[in-house]
Amino acid sequence: MFLLLFGVVSLVAHAQVPDYVPTEGLVAWYPFNGNANDESGNEQNGEIFGAQLTFDRFASSESAYSFNHTRIEIENSATNDQFKTISFWFMSSSPDGNQVAFKQNIYVDHVYARVNCAIQWNGTHFAGKEVCGAGWQYDNVSSELNDGIWHHYVGILDSAQKRLYIDGNLLDESDFNPENMCSGGDLIIGQEWDGVPYAFIGDLDDFGFWNRALTEEEILALYNAELSAPGCTDPTACNFNAEANEDDGSCEFCSCLSQPTVAAGYGTNYVKNTLGQVYGWGGNNLGQTDIPDTLVGVRQIEGGEEFCILLHADSSVQVIGSNGPYGASVPAGMKGIDISAGRHHMVVVEANGALTNIGPNYAGLPNEPVVSNAVDGAAGWYHNAGVLDNGEVIGWGNAWVEPETPITNAVEIEAGNGHNIVLTSENTIIEWGSSIGSTSVWDTLTNVVDIAAGWNRSLALMNDGTLLAWNPENGSIIIDRDDYAGVIDADIEHNAIIILLESGEILTALDVPAEVETITSGWSNCDLCLADADGDGICNEDEGPCNENPDPCLCDDIVVYGCVDPEACNYASEANCGDESCIYPPLGLSNCYDGETFCGEGTIWDASLQTCVAFDDCPADLNGNGLVEVSDLLLVLADFGTECPPEVAEWTCGDPVSYHGYDYATAQIGEQCWFAENLRTTQFRNGIPITHLQNVENWVDSDIPGWCYYEDAQAQELETFGLIYNFFVVGDNICPSDWHIPNFAEWFEEGGLRSWIAENYPEIDINSGGALKTIGTSEWLAPNEGATNQFDFSGRPSGGRNLSGEFLDVGTEANYHINNTFGGGEAHHVYLKHQSTVFDRASPWQGDSPETWHWGASIRCLKD
Repeated sequence: MFLLLFGVVSLVAHAQVPDYVPTEGLVAWYPFNGNANDESGNEQNGEIFGAQLTFDRFASSESAYSFNHTRIEIENSATNDQFKTISFWFMSSSPDGNQVAFKQNIYVDHVYARVNCAIQWNGTHFAGKEVCGAGWQYDNVSSELNDGIWHHYVGILDSAQKRLYIDGNLLDESDFNPENMCSGGDLIIGQEWDGVPYAFIGDLDDFGFWNRALTEEEILALYNAELSAPGCTDPTACNFNAEANEDDGSCEFCSCLSQPTVAAGYGTNYVKNTLGQVYGWGGNNLGQTDIPDTLVGVRQIEGGEEFCILLHADSSVQVIGSNGPYGASVPAGMKGIDISAGRHHMVVVEANGALTNIGPNYAGLPNEPVVSNAVDGAAGWYHNAGVLDNGEVIGWGNAWVEPETPITNAVEIEAGNGHNIVLTSENTIIEWGSSIGSTSVWDTLTNVVDIAAGWNRSLALMNDGTLLAWNPENGSIIIDRDDYAGVIDADIEHNAIIILLESGEILTALDVPAEVETITSGWSNCDLCLADADGDGICNEDEGPCNENPDPCLCDDIVVYGCVDPEACNYASEANCGDESCIYPPLGLSNCYDGETFCGEGTIWDASLQTCVAFDDCPADLNGNGLVEVSDLLLVLADFGTECPPEVAEWTCGDPVSYHGYDYATAQIGEQCWFAENLRTTQFRNGIPITHLQNVENWVDSDIPGWCYYEDAQAQELETFGLIYNFFVVGDNICPSDWHIPNFAEWFEEGGLRSWIAENYPEIDINSGGALKTIGTSEWLAPNEGATNQFDFSGRPSGGRNLSGEFLDVGTEANYHINNTFGGGEAHHVYLKHQSTVFDRASPWQGDSPETWHWGASIRCLKD
């Protein structure tokens, strides 16, 4: 319960405060965001005496203060002296009475109090003194507030009344006539004053003071305020943030605009306009053209039979239509760089360079080649194809035919029923397959910028805006180059062709709905090129495959490999072709040069390697006597002319592996080489950062790769347990080169960890878990059953994070991700337990939630 003793007047000044905070008459605003500074603009910063930063009501760390016989003091000023409204949030579960959350002390011969907010558990008291030094005048409301949850408090004292609001509700009011109130006292948060036992025990946050009485609407706005989320709040902007509640001026309107494109499906048409909105029309028996009008920022659209595919700006892949492809779904978390629709199936070029077929199991379509460098894909009717980053072409499926001459300069590929068409880096095309009857149509074409294929049809778009379409079986012309001008995109599927002109007009056999908008209103304001067949911002007459996100590894005459990321510690300015050599600061460092704290005696920090290296204090002291003298020179002369090849020590398992600034211990167990500690990197192998998901909402709602500390704490658990990761990070690019996250077989099946232990050490419990756990109860809770750490695996009880975002099992379980899914795409994990020697696989299924990719676990890396 609260006791408030009050008084009056002040000023107007405000800096950057949340939108929900009234700025008229704002005297001071203390959000406690890592400090006790006044963010109203009046710079009346508080001085901290023992109060500790803690989590606020939104679970944001270091965003409130915890008090226990501690305080924050704010020096009196003409600005803050006579405030009329005080607002703050409090949480306490202490049964102590007379807990002072706020007081303004007045020193006139002896201590007087002007305002006093105190918790009394037998009721809420709000009091003020009409005359300085007189007795308190109270309002009383019975309410239990020591319930361990956050409550909002507002006290108002104007010239006629005093009022008390708790959680947005007016609980009591009374007449008040301030005749001669005290003035001149400092403001104290958390205690009555130093040395007096009336101290608040709990958490306080968001103190605000005004020189006027707030309205009930303003009080409700303070109570109902959500976590401040700055961002772009304009729905028409490219970077509109639906979760933002505070516009930060970052809105921009051009980056999301792109070249409009068209796509043909089986009896359907689609268009992606300049804003990335997609319209579909034609047949809709299975919902294949029911595309939400709220979607924006779509990068690519492809049409199949009774379904279509969208590639979004965040690289996610979406299927529209219940037939597509034959009811198969896109795996959770899949990220793509290119998509292609066949008749009943689809091909995705994943962000990691893999080629993935999705759809029914026929015609050999699911037999994808295992690659990691694909850049383009094509889905035909009974075969698939792809282009690799070195220009090679590969394919699979019953209808696939190898080209007569190997192709090494391809940049794009399309597939029909029994044929394929490739766009080369010379802007020419090559066509081949089982249904090719004539080459005379395409073999002389030049300046080609885009291609398409469907059933027994092909087309090519030239950089002058002309279009040629033909039948590859007999060479007959379907559309001649003289038929249309100003073509900026076209597509063909089965026997249907759709054409998009520079004017925005769409040519197709199907009626185009009136609401279809190809070129949106903002396009003309962004200085973008409409005649841009490959969407790279370069007009068609200047097109060339190397203009579209040009890859210097393919397009430059001279290729220099190295680290091309300027943020990396070993950035090579002369390199034009990136490799996987980039090295970044280790966790906890903001730059490449401050790593000396990691270095022990006799070592020094090497910024280019991001590791500690040995050094000699006196390298010229060759005889090791501590002096540089003539005898050292004689040793050099004795070896003059001798060739000294460098000695390179061969790495063997058991040696440490240096990765992102940290040396990981390794252990040989059978034929396998394991990390002997949990991964702790915050970035992928290529240096791309992994998102730190810090609170429950972010962890549960974010379908992106993420990590966290246990209990969202600081780094105190890092040294022992490493980091916790969700399943979205799992793949082949978070461990170092030549290492990977082990799959189920490598954990359990023949040749795997548990199988090898059972075969070679039959005396060990078949579960083998005890042999993998660290010894003792300093990390594991008792009894740590059977722990021997016999093979130096060093399994530690790092716990995990469940599907509701709750942390669990630290001290009792070790959990490790498995690099494959089960059932309908579920993510399972390996576990060890403190009360048994179990070593097995588990599903994190909880209730009705199938979102198993949000399970948080540790990661161990295994040598390739």
